[in-house]
Amino acid sequence: AENEAEVAGVMAHEVAHVSQRHVLRAYERAQKDQVPIMLAMLAAIAAAQAVGDSGGRDNSSGNASMAAVAGAMALMQQRQIDYTRSNESEADRIGIQTLARAGYDPNGMADFFERMQRASRSNSGGYQVLEYLRTHPVTTTRISETRQRAGRLLESRPAAGTAVRAPSPLLL
Repeated sequence: AENEAEVAGVMAHEVAHVSQRHVLRAYERAQKDQVPIMLAMLAAIAAAQAVGDSGGRDNSSGNASMAAVAGAMALMQQRQIDYTRSNESEADRIGIQTLARAGYDPNGMADFFERMQRASRSNSGGYQVLEYLRTHPVTTTRISETRQRAGRLLESRPAAGTAVRAPSPLLL
């Protein structure tokens, strides 16, 4: 980070993960998903074994069993990736609001994302992870959405020198 707004943006994003209880929600979701996915995997293995026992001499039932296990593991991983992406987007949305309410330039978050993107490009050695395997939203999308939110937040701020009316005590 090169300035306070960027550091504050990272902190606001991470605090949003805590305030939204993302770790707990992920654990609860994994617990819910585990039994149905395992039951489906066992059913697929049983079906593959039944087909293999019906007289075939090849190893197709063994391959089908391995495919069932691999498919179940892939499904569990994909569910985790999908959930993590939504958590990251939520932490971005909430974090940028926190950043603006604290009086920082909300563009600090997007500035930091751009810095991360440049650093990852120079450190990647030309290797790019496929979008559907990423746990975090695509950086260009994240930067664009954060810039749009920052623009809306800055538009809604009172102009410098403008008197801000205190809320009515009846509304408190």
